[in-house]
Amino acid sequence: SESFFSQVFYPLRFYAIAGGLLFVVSPYEMSRKFRENARFAYETALRAGYTLRVFSTIYIDYRASSLFGLSLDQAHVRCASRLQKLFLDNGGLYIKIGQIIGELGYVFPKPYAKAMDVMYDQACMSSV
Repeated sequence: SESFFSQVFYPLRFYAIAGGLLFVVSPYEMSRKFRENARFAYETALRAGYTLRVFSTIYIDYRASSLFGLSLDQAHVRCASRLQKLFLDNGGLYIKIGQIIGELGYVFPKPYAKAMDVMYDQACMSSV
């Protein structure tokens, strides 16, 4: 009878906190390589949890919009804004995915393509 969020986020939160404590508590006992791996695992867990939370929120928003007869256009705008923030916060590959969504405006709703236009300003410049 537990909620979806408590089933999914509790284990992720536990591992993220445990990894963070391990990274902070005993830095002198760990080798440099192990600390880098622990930091990478911690950041990966945080990104995965954040991504899962945003996609869960988007799913719930669309579900609530359909159940309560709310405007689907407004749901598109809200969800596109959430997705844009997720992509900008996580950077890297997420920005590339945002650029692809922006290019595929004929597949995705218009608010998504409009929100992803910001991703082109975030792209790394090549010296070639």
